[in-house]
Amino acid sequence: MHMEAREFGAFRTAGVAAIEARQSPRDSSRMDRRGRGSTAAAAASSLRQQQQQQLTLQLADVLQQPHTQQADKVASAAQLVNQAVAALLASPDWLQLQQTFQLAARQHNTAAQQAFQPANARSSSSNTSRPSGSSPWGFALRQPKQQAAQQPEQQNSSSSSWPTPAQAPRQQQQQQQQQQRQQQQWDWAGVQQFMVLGQGSLGNLYADSSRGSPSALPPARLGFRLFQLALAVALHQALLPGLASAPAAYDPDYDSFDRALLRELGFEVLADEPSYGVAGSGPALLYMPCCPRELYAAVLAANNGHLQQLAVFGTSMRSLADTQALVAALTAEPAASAAAPAGASNIINRMLDVSSTEQSSSAVAQQGDVLQLAYQRGCVLEMPCPDCAAHGVGVAVHLFRTAQL
Repeated sequence: MHMEAREFGAFRTAGVAAIEARQSPRDSSRMDRRGRGSTAAAAASSLRQQQQQQLTLQLADVLQQPHTQQADKVASAAQLVNQAVAALLASPDWLQLQQTFQLAARQHNTAAQQAFQPANARSSSSNTSRPSGSSPWGFALRQPKQQAAQQPEQQNSSSSSWPTPAQAPRQQQQQQQQQQRQQQQWDWAGVQQFMVLGQGSLGNLYADSSRGSPSALPPARLGFRLFQLALAVALHQALLPGLASAPAAYDPDYDSFDRALLRELGFEVLADEPSYGVAGSGPALLYMPCCPRELYAAVLAANNGHLQQLAVFGTSMRSLADTQALVAALTAEPAASAAAPAGASNIINRMLDVSSTEQSSSAVAQQGDVLQLAYQRGCVLEMPCPDCAAHGVGVAVHLFRTAQL
């Protein structure tokens, strides 16, 4: 038995050597280039990780300085955030993120355009008749006298720019369709509002950990929040040139350090909990890193009726909906049961009562979980995105095919 194993090993070694001998120089050079490319990519990834760790440790040092004035801490932290922004913009993740955002917009616009094509095709076919003087087989019949008599009438009708009473409703309908089509087309340059929700606190993160040893500050969570801030700044600077106002941020955990840092980075810090119904006044992007499922549901419910003017970048809502459905199935409990934190149901109910659309959001809520309902009805276009060292969970950009659930 051992002899057979040795013979098989020798035969396999000889076979591999024969295959390598038959490889052409071109194949060998191609394999060498692939090897060098993968090695270079691994080295670049390692350098990026080292840079991210270095920035995180520097931020931890800034936060752990007990005798430093807050203004100096804010200035140092803002400088580190800007360095993280520069590192992010130079990374392959940012290029992939931009491409994913643009791909999501193209797919959304293509689907919206296709939704209008059947109606337009029917209207054009009903409004288009065979011109006089043409045969059913497609070639023109010779009727010179009739054509000569019709030419002055056609010229007079074409010279008049005022629609006839019969044409006015048709033109009004076409204008409404054109306006609806424009509203359903998504353009990142046309986003007017940008809000960061639930990003978390840097100051409170340090305060909670400093009750123990000085080294208790969790570097992973601190690094995530640092690069979440960097990602928010990068989105504002490089992807959203058409904002009508300064980007806004809200989290109930913000302390004075967080508010000062965000203002230093160009954000408006909201003192009170926003209404979340942001899409009614123009296209809006919400960046919601690692928020609970209930907050995503509250946002969708608050914007019910204007969902096509909303984009959400954060945790994959499909994964949240699937997880909750699985938990509900295993525990045989309703979807909005024990997993909801205190006060979350009140937030959702308050948001649901705000809507004044044709199909009220309260009716939507009665039909089940908001996220599950959105995916069951095919309302959501979700595109997975790179993590950008900012989340540690699956993230995606979400656009919406319909105005309401």
